[in-house]
Amino acid sequence: MERRRRKRMERRKRMERRMRRRMKRMERRKRRKRMERMERRMRMGRRKRMERRMRRRMKRMERRERRKRMERRKRMERRKRMERRERRERMERRERRERMERMERRKRRKRMERRKRMEDEDGEEEEEEEDGEEGEDGEEEEDGEEEEEEEEEEDGGGRGWRRKRMERRKRMEEEEDGEEEEEEEEEDDERRKRMERRKRMRMKRMERRKKRKRRKMMRGGRGWRGGRGWRGGEERMERRKRMERMKRMKRMERRKRMERRMRRRMKRRKRMRRRLNQESLVARNGGSNKPLRN
Repeated sequence: MERRRRKRMERRKRMERRMRRRMKRMERRKRRKRMERMERRMRMGRRKRMERRMRRRMKRMERRERRKRMERRKRMERRKRMERRERRERMERRERRERMERMERRKRRKRMERRKRMEDEDGEEEEEEEDGEEGEDGEEEEDGEEEEEEEEEEDGGGRGWRRKRMERRKRMEEEEDGEEEEEEEEEDDERRKRMERRKRMRMKRMERRKKRKRRKMMRGGRGWRGGRGWRGGEERMERRKRMERMKRMKRMERRKRMERRMRRRMKRRKRMRRRLNQESLVARNGGSNKPLRN
């Protein structure tokens, strides 16, 4: 009887030691698994952080490059605009200078022609007067009354010649004024045509710029306004809200998974404790499931 009881006690102690060793092994294995899982999670988290940091850095570099490209393009456009304006101003100055030179040459030519014509007419009238004087010297002298009449006629002829010359000069001045007015009208027409042409060119440039902007918006270009014009902002807001909603749902699902995992773990531990208690009870009871009787 004593020997059986001692054997039973030894067997129970062996079973308990075995169970304790097994529990320690399980605890060590769980701890190791947990540590490995934590290390893996930390490693994954570190890798993800590094990847996110690299993505942010790459985006920052792309934004910087894009900004530099935009600034360079704006500088080039401004320089081209300045060069075009300088070239246009040079062309206008040259055209104005050439027009003034043409006007001066025309005025000088007209003046020379008028002077030559007046000299030719004066020379013809002097020749006529000389011919008239020679004819008078060749004739015989008549009575005093006739001489007085001839003198009066000569005086009248001289006054008529001066009047004709004044009329001719006046007519030439009027012609010159008319030519100057015509030249001024031509200049005004040229200036008006030039202004109209410049206005047409400006309108065409504006139309081309509008079409380019419209095409860029429809294409969905990048930049501070976003793609597809005024709708880009709304699309961007909707996309951001959708992403936030998805992230929130993922967070909720992850939290629920963690809670379920914790509940399962607690249940498993409870079952394990119950089984260990049952096994120790069986060992103490000598292989029976029933509780020990006092």
